[in-house]
Amino acid sequence: MTQLSSSRWTLARPPLVPCLLVAGLSIAGLGTMLPAAASAAPPEVPGTAEIEARIEAVQLLLPPAPDTMPDSTDEAPAYVGIAADERVLSRNFLELQEALPGWSGEGIVVAGGSHRLEAVAAALGRPDLLDCAAERCRLTAPLGVEEGATLIIDGLTVELEQATGSVIVAFGDLFVSSATIEGRNGEAPALTDGDSFRPFIITYDQSRTVIRDSRLAALGFDSFGTTGLSVMTLSREDPAGHPSLDLAGTLIEDVYEGVFVRDGARVAILRNTISGAGRHGIVLRDGTADALVAENVVTGSGAMAENGNGIVVSRGAIGTVVANNRIEGSAASGILVERAAVDLAISGNQLEGSGRDGLIIYESGSIEVVGNGIVGSGRSGIRVRASDEVRITDNVLEGNARAGVDAHDWSGAAREPNEEEAPLIRPTVVTVSGNRFADNERGPCLLEGVVTILPAQGSDC
Repeated sequence: MTQLSSSRWTLARPPLVPCLLVAGLSIAGLGTMLPAAASAAPPEVPGTAEIEARIEAVQLLLPPAPDTMPDSTDEAPAYVGIAADERVLSRNFLELQEALPGWSGEGIVVAGGSHRLEAVAAALGRPDLLDCAAERCRLTAPLGVEEGATLIIDGLTVELEQATGSVIVAFGDLFVSSATIEGRNGEAPALTDGDSFRPFIITYDQSRTVIRDSRLAALGFDSFGTTGLSVMTLSREDPAGHPSLDLAGTLIEDVYEGVFVRDGARVAILRNTISGAGRHGIVLRDGTADALVAENVVTGSGAMAENGNGIVVSRGAIGTVVANNRIEGSAASGILVERAAVDLAISGNQLEGSGRDGLIIYESGSIEVVGNGIVGSGRSGIRVRASDEVRITDNVLEGNARAGVDAHDWSGAAREPNEEEAPLIRPTVVTVSGNRFADNERGPCLLEGVVTILPAQGSDC
């Protein structure tokens, strides 16, 4: 078997194309974690074959070879410590964990090397905190992975006990394959009212996260970074690194938010199913760069929040492709683009039954909206506010309760802009051509305020 070496992963065999990129990383530099370069225009949308090759490349990644645990527990790179004293575990959510009825104050730390979860359990000899048997592990304490270490969860069902504050926190790398990770409350799935603690997974800074062909369930609650699966930086202003994510072929259900990415670099979210998210299905924000979100099915987002959206691209996210996704039944919009997200390609998506507008673009720019089908929205098919260089071409906009395309400047808003929004306001400049409109209650286009529609002759509006 031929293998291509990397500083952090290997491929089981050569990729299908010589220059294949996986989430923006070349094969030769798969472990390099440099910030992504700013894009100068919307990126090209990869074709079906290229997306297929990217998914296959993720599925062919081999986990790092597990290191041998020392015989002596004194030398083992995994240990039990006081959670409040461990940097990797002493985070902003510790206060909530400490209030839980089963909280012991102890936590598990993987401090170095690459280790399978069941090997960590065997080395610790603490089944009261981590018990693994017959491809099932029960975690009853928070577990942290330090920078430079890798945790491997492969072919396991992992239960995170709610009452004991169980979470997985990684500053190092996390590799999950053919596994189930679910929050549990004894014999039942973990529940939350939105505000109450529920187990979650969070990775920080220079971490690399790979999750493929797995299931994540009953995770997350409404607090920053604790919403289900979060990949983020500790500091937005001075990050220690930019985390990466390869997420493919995974079922994510009953989570507060399906996937949350803050300031990530090289993010690939490919062919997953995300259902019943309490708020948003997928969130990319705070400078996340070079992301590809393709061929996912996102249904029923917003089950616990009226503003729940299928996919959110926000706060300076740049160079993102959102392509060939199916998004149904979002409480608010199917796709929300806002707050200076730039250089985006939104192509080939099917948005159906959104509670509000199908696609919203607010205070953003340099966006290609091409070849999407937007049907049965509770308001307009596409709504644009205070955004420029928005090109809406070759879409099908049908059966929406307001207009096919609804464009306005800030004067059309019902309130004054807040401090964050005010400096982001742009002239509203939209190209609308080659689209097909049918049965939108207020017609193909609805324009309010100062709006420039291009081309000057022959636009759809």
